[in-house]
This record gives sequence, C-alpha cells and structure tokens, in this order.
Amino acid sequence: MSEKRIVATAVTTVIVAALVLSAVSAVQMHGKGGMNRMGAQQAMGVGQELRHGAGMHGSPGFMYQSGCAYGEYVTFSVNETTGIVYDYGISGNPLLTSIEVVDFEYGSTSVTGAVARIINNDGSIAIMLHDTPSAPLNYLATTDFTVKFEVADNVTISEDDTGVKLDSDDLSAYIIATAPAGIMATTVTISGQIVTVDAPANSIVLLRAVPVIFGYDGAIMTMNRNFVRQMVNDQIGAEITIGASGTYCIFDYANLTPMQLSYNNRTFLRLLNRTQAQLKIAMNSDAPAGRLIGINLDNAFELQERQTLRVRYDGRVLPCVTDPELVLQARETTCWLNQYNSTRMQLMLHVSNFSEHIIEIEVYEEGGEVEPTTVPSVTQTPTHTPPEPTTSEPATQDTPGFGVLAGVTGVVVALIAKWRYGRSK
Repeated sequence: MSEKRIVATAVTTVIVAALVLSAVSAVQMHGKGGMNRMGAQQAMGVGQELRHGAGMHGSPGFMYQSGCAYGEYVTFSVNETTGIVYDYGISGNPLLTSIEVVDFEYGSTSVTGAVARIINNDGSIAIMLHDTPSAPLNYLATTDFTVKFEVADNVTISEDDTGVKLDSDDLSAYIIATAPAGIMATTVTISGQIVTVDAPANSIVLLRAVPVIFGYDGAIMTMNRNFVRQMVNDQIGAEITIGASGTYCIFDYANLTPMQLSYNNRTFLRLLNRTQAQLKIAMNSDAPAGRLIGINLDNAFELQERQTLRVRYDGRVLPCVTDPELVLQARETTCWLNQYNSTRMQLMLHVSNFSEHIIEIEVYEEGGEVEPTTVPSVTQTPTHTPPEPTTSEPATQDTPGFGVLAGVTGVVVALIAKWRYGRSK
C-alpha cells in the first residue's frame, strides 16, 4: 500500500470517528425542542464543577444556564418552548424522566437562590422546584390542571394511604395530591411509568423525597413516611435547609394553595444569626395548635472530636428524644436530633403552640462549654416567589467524546510514523 493511500485511510478513519461521536453527542445532549439533556448523573457532575468554580460548594441554591438547573441536591432541565421539565434527579440519582402539565403554554423560568419557578403565559400555573435534601416540588394553580410525572425506569411505583410512593435503590419519594374541601377531589391514575394527576384549581400537588443525605435506615424511613402523613393532615409547618456560610432555603408546607401564585407563608421562619458555633432561628405561625418543623443542617457546622449539638428553645435547653416517632406524636414541645456525621445533622421539632419562639442550635463539648467564635452575622429573607428570571452566560463545557476522538487521531498518527520508520530502515 502506498504512503498516500495509508494517509488517506487514516484521514477517513478520523472523519468517520468524528461524525459518529458527533451523532452520539447530539443524542446524549439534546432532547425534544433541541434543549440540553444529559441525565441526572452527568448533570450532577457538570453542576459540581460549575458550582465549585463559582464558590457555591456545600450550599443550597441553583446555578441556571442554558435551560439546565444545577443544584447542590437537585438537577433538571427545562424546555423553554414547552415548559416540560426533563431528567429530574436528586444527588445524581434519576427520579423523574419528565414532568409535563397538559396544554401548558410556557411563559418564563426564573431562579432565585434555591427556588426555581416555571410559569405559564397567563400566570395561572407555576411549578416550584427547590434545591434541598428533600427536593420538594409543588404546583401553584388558580385554574384546573393536569400534570403527568414520567417516572424513571429504575424507579418502582406503588400506592398506600399516604399517596403514590416512588422507590429505587437510591431514592424514596412521595407524590401527594389533595383538593380544598367542598370542591371536586383530585384524581390520580398510574399507567406504566406515568403518574397522572387531575387537579382542580387551588389544589396541592406536591412531591417530597426522603432527604438523601441522612441515610435510609428503618427509623429514618418510618419517620419520613409518617412525616408525609402529617403533611396530608396539615400538621407540618415548614422545613428549612441550612448550608455553608449561612445560605438556606425554607419550604412552607403549612399552606401551598396559591394567592396570586405566591406562598401564603402561614409558618414564618427567619434566620436571625449564625456563628461558627450557633444558629439562631425565629419561628411563628398562624396555627395556634402547633406545627412540626424540620431543620436540615448540611455543612452548617463541622463538629470536632467530643463535640455535639444542643438545642435551646426560648433560651432553655431542650433535651432531644431518641425516637423520632415521639416527636411526630408529641403534644408538648419536643425535639429529635439525628447527627448523621460531623457535618450533616437533622432536627425535627414539634412546637406545641405559637406566638414567636426562638430556637438556638449550638455546639458544645462534653465536660465544658464551647465559646462561640463570632463570624459576620447572616440575616436573610428568603424569596419564595422569584420576581425576575436569572440570566447568565452559557456554561463552557467540554465537547462530549472529544477525548475519544483525540485518542483515535493519536493511534492513526502512530501507525503512520511506524510505517515510515519501517520504510526508512
């Protein structure tokens, strides 16, 4: 074979490889409408690189670029023509392949902190997605609507008295649908991997996962199943996730029916102050009978040897019970604390009655008090309904398959060099 024919063959091989890899990349990266899709695991990897580069590591909050939302816990993409949500995953684990509102006329997507909001053209329906360990997703709608959840292939679907349960080896979540009293009830149907909810106006359609960062032992699973039951019975107040540097996200379970597509905020939580050794939170509610409050701590503290957490309620130490069921069934103010590791902790608190209360979570050492080391105070007001879309420059990403293509080219060049070397000898 002549040198020209070998070179021509090599060039052809490179071109064919490039075309094949380009086609594979197109399939992997684009779905309906030409929008970016990459699956939950890949999205989490890409998102971690982008977020770490922006100094967002260890903090709840979305980075939104080119239709893709990268959170500390939740990732998904949005078709900005149809409003369909694709590849909804938690911590890199796929949960929902798509989420679609029937006859939805897309209006806009806005992202503020840990809350993403997708709204239709006439402002009658909004889907709210939250970047927290329990990944709550809910709808605010002033009109009747139908939503279809396409469940990922590796996730099984079942029903019990709490709602529709979604389970895989890595995730567990519930879909809850309830309607206001006195009007037509919601209907839920399951066909294959699709869960369809027909909901009248002002209904609650909500998805909540078992928090992914605290493990899935029997007590945790039982507690979260009963937590969902309490949601159905309107006994849950709010859940707050606090991350590094005092960043946080609050989800108000107490009343998710819409008022001009914004939360009614029946339970009010406010982070008053944060030091390296203490968090101080103000709580209030319009429900005098009491509420259950959930607090997820992820990188909010870093406990050293012999250090643990202590809870103060209105200034007094509140001993925590060891069984979370005692909190769910409590009539008096009671707390349960799960210290999963040195940086991840979960607190459940039953507040028996409300005016304003102050809860303090503080670090202390066995055998002696720890003096707090003061850092700049953090006083924030979380925004539940983002006012304007977040815009940013598209992310710079490596072209999928480029490394493989470079490898093919290298092999061809090496063969040519070896052939020439043989000729010269």
